[in-house]
Amino acid sequence: MIITLDCHPPKECSPNARVHWSARARAAHGFRALVRLEAEVQTPNEWNTPDRAFVKLTIVCAEDRIRDADNWLCRFKPGMDGLVDAGVLAADDVNHLTVTGVEFIVDVENAPKTIIDIEAAR
Repeated sequence: MIITLDCHPPKECSPNARVHWSARARAAHGFRALVRLEAEVQTPNEWNTPDRAFVKLTIVCAEDRIRDADNWLCRFKPGMDGLVDAGVLAADDVNHLTVTGVEFIVDVENAPKTIIDIEAAR
Protein backbone atom coordinates (compact mmCIF):
# COMPACT_ATOMS: atom_id res chain seq x y z
CA MET A 1 0.00 0.00 0.00
CA ILE A 2 1.22 3.49 -0.80
CA ILE A 3 0.16 6.68 0.99
CA THR A 4 1.21 10.00 -0.52
CA LEU A 5 1.43 13.29 1.37
CA ASP A 6 1.80 16.65 -0.35
CA CYS A 7 4.29 17.86 2.26
CA HIS A 8 7.45 16.89 4.09
CA PRO A 9 7.59 15.89 7.76
CA PRO A 10 7.93 19.02 9.92
CA LYS A 11 11.43 20.37 10.37
CA GLU A 12 10.53 21.20 13.98
CA CYS A 13 10.57 17.43 14.67
CA SER A 14 14.18 17.05 13.56
CA PRO A 15 16.57 16.18 16.40
CA ASN A 16 18.75 19.05 15.15
CA ALA A 17 15.95 21.63 15.37
CA ARG A 18 16.48 24.32 17.96
CA VAL A 19 12.86 25.13 18.70
CA HIS A 20 10.77 25.58 21.82
CA TRP A 21 9.15 22.37 23.04
CA SER A 22 5.69 23.79 22.40
CA ALA A 23 6.50 24.52 18.74
CA ARG A 24 7.80 20.97 18.34
CA ALA A 25 4.68 19.56 20.05
CA ARG A 26 2.34 21.64 17.83
CA ALA A 27 4.14 20.51 14.67
CA ALA A 28 4.18 16.86 15.76
CA HIS A 29 0.49 16.90 16.72
CA GLY A 30 -0.54 18.49 13.42
CA PHE A 31 1.55 16.12 11.31
CA ARG A 32 0.29 13.08 13.22
CA ALA A 33 -3.31 14.16 12.59
CA LEU A 34 -2.58 14.81 8.90
CA VAL A 35 -1.02 11.37 8.38
CA ARG A 36 -3.91 9.70 10.20
CA LEU A 37 -6.45 11.49 8.00
CA GLU A 38 -4.58 10.75 4.76
CA ALA A 39 -4.09 7.11 5.78
CA GLU A 40 -7.80 6.72 6.52
CA VAL A 41 -8.70 8.26 3.15
CA GLN A 42 -6.07 6.46 1.04
CA THR A 43 -6.20 2.99 2.63
CA PRO A 44 -7.91 0.47 0.33
CA ASN A 45 -10.96 -1.31 1.75
CA GLU A 46 -9.28 -4.71 1.41
CA TRP A 47 -6.31 -3.68 3.60
CA ASN A 48 -5.97 -5.90 6.66
CA THR A 49 -3.67 -4.52 9.33
CA PRO A 50 -0.68 -6.86 9.41
CA ASP A 51 0.95 -7.96 12.65
CA ARG A 52 4.35 -7.10 11.12
CA ALA A 53 5.06 -4.61 8.37
CA PHE A 54 7.87 -3.03 6.37
CA VAL A 55 7.82 0.72 5.75
CA LYS A 56 9.91 2.65 3.23
CA LEU A 57 9.83 6.43 2.98
CA THR A 58 10.47 8.33 -0.22
CA ILE A 59 10.99 12.07 0.14
CA VAL A 60 10.49 14.09 -3.04
CA CYS A 61 12.56 17.29 -2.85
CA ALA A 62 12.93 20.26 -5.17
CA GLU A 63 16.70 20.62 -4.88
CA ASP A 64 19.61 18.23 -5.00
CA ARG A 65 21.70 18.41 -1.85
CA ILE A 66 23.02 16.13 0.87
CA ARG A 67 20.38 14.96 3.34
CA ASP A 68 20.67 12.88 6.50
CA ALA A 69 18.24 9.95 6.31
CA ASP A 70 18.31 9.42 10.10
CA ASN A 71 17.12 12.97 10.74
CA TRP A 72 14.32 12.59 8.20
CA LEU A 73 13.22 9.36 9.84
CA CYS A 74 13.07 11.20 13.19
CA ARG A 75 11.08 13.98 11.54
CA PHE A 76 8.59 11.32 10.40
CA LYS A 77 8.08 9.78 13.89
CA PRO A 78 4.73 11.56 14.46
CA GLY A 79 3.68 10.19 11.06
CA MET A 80 4.36 6.62 12.21
CA ASP A 81 2.13 7.30 15.20
CA GLY A 82 -0.53 8.60 12.80
CA LEU A 83 -0.35 5.36 10.81
CA VAL A 84 -0.90 3.39 14.02
CA ASP A 85 -3.79 5.72 14.98
CA ALA A 86 -5.40 5.06 11.58
CA GLY A 87 -5.07 1.30 12.04
CA VAL A 88 -2.75 0.88 9.06
CA LEU A 89 0.02 -0.45 11.31
CA ALA A 90 -0.50 -2.64 14.40
CA ALA A 91 2.24 -0.79 16.32
CA ASP A 92 5.47 1.05 15.60
CA ASP A 93 7.80 -0.92 17.88
CA VAL A 94 10.57 -3.23 16.66
CA ASN A 95 8.40 -6.32 17.03
CA HIS A 96 5.80 -4.98 14.60
CA LEU A 97 7.64 -2.61 12.25
CA THR A 98 10.81 -2.59 10.19
CA VAL A 99 11.82 0.60 8.40
CA THR A 100 13.58 -0.49 5.24
CA GLY A 101 14.95 2.92 4.37
CA VAL A 102 14.55 6.54 3.45
CA GLU A 103 15.05 7.45 -0.21
CA PHE A 104 15.36 10.94 -1.67
CA ILE A 105 14.19 11.88 -5.16
CA VAL A 106 14.75 15.26 -6.78
CA ASP A 107 11.69 16.35 -8.76
CA VAL A 108 11.16 20.10 -8.98
CA GLU A 109 7.66 19.84 -10.44
CA ASN A 110 6.23 17.38 -7.86
CA ALA A 111 8.03 18.47 -4.68
CA PRO A 112 7.32 18.50 -1.80
CA LYS A 113 5.94 15.02 -1.27
CA THR A 114 6.35 12.20 1.20
CA ILE A 115 5.54 8.74 -0.13
CA ILE A 116 4.95 6.01 2.45
CA ASP A 117 5.26 2.47 1.08
CA ILE A 118 3.84 -0.14 3.47
CA GLU A 119 4.21 -3.86 2.88
CA ALA A 120 2.89 -6.63 5.10
CA ALA A 121 5.55 -9.04 6.35
CA ARG A 122 4.94 -12.67 5.52
